[in-house]
Amino acid sequence: MRESKQAIADYLGEVGYLENEAFWQVVQALIEVEQSSEEGRNLQELLAVRQGLPQPSSARLL
Repeated sequence: MRESKQAIADYLGEVGYLENEAFWQVVQALIEVEQSSEEGRNLQELLAVRQGLPQPSSARLL
């Protein structure tokens, strides 16, 4: 689980979304629209782990 959270943090840091509040607001809006879908549940999980994400590593993604 730790590795998957690190991978998420690395990706979001790489694309500039990790600290982008507008991104997280869009995630919340999509959750509200897609509540009963699998995509909505996946976004809800992402939002739930947001606070527990580690700092992105210094390694660049390929």
